[in-house]
Amino acid sequence: MKPSNHVLVDACVARSVSERNSGKLANTHQVLLSLRAGNIGVCMTPELQAEWEKHATRFMTRWLTNMEQRCRVRRERDRRIADLRESIVKFVTQEEKREVILKDVHITEAAIFFQVAVFSFDDTQRRVLSELHVHYERLGGVQWFNPESDGQPSLEWLRGGGHDAKACQIAKFGYKAAC
Repeated sequence: MKPSNHVLVDACVARSVSERNSGKLANTHQVLLSLRAGNIGVCMTPELQAEWEKHATRFMTRWLTNMEQRCRVRRERDRRIADLRESIVKFVTQEEKREVILKDVHITEAAIFFQVAVFSFDDTQRRVLSELHVHYERLGGVQWFNPESDGQPSLEWLRGGGHDAKACQIAKFGYKAAC
């Protein structure tokens, strides 16, 4: 995947981060502040925006508004990738795993289509996608950061301007606990 100057921030991050729990989620809070201070923006699709509106904390709503005021929100249409969905149905045989992927497949589709990294707490999704990438090659290059457990790699990637196209790739996730 080529380096991008935008990322997707999953609604689970938007739901979890508030000013009150910034100590509890210190890495995530630091990653979000670094993202806001840096040169990387946020990619937002209508489906992701709807999730944000339903789940975002006041802190994250203000964070997104600040990003919008600085012209750092890239609005895109939702995109469907038919062959990805076909691969999920064909190769993910366990129903629970298939449900995990399909629940947030719009995030994965946006990451592939718009060539942007994902910031999400959903390690289950990342793990199942890493298993699927052998059948659907385009998944392997998707960069998926958990801002809490991958805090330091996330910060380094952001501070490097998002130019390390190999950091936290789905293809590598199965081989080590953190990217």
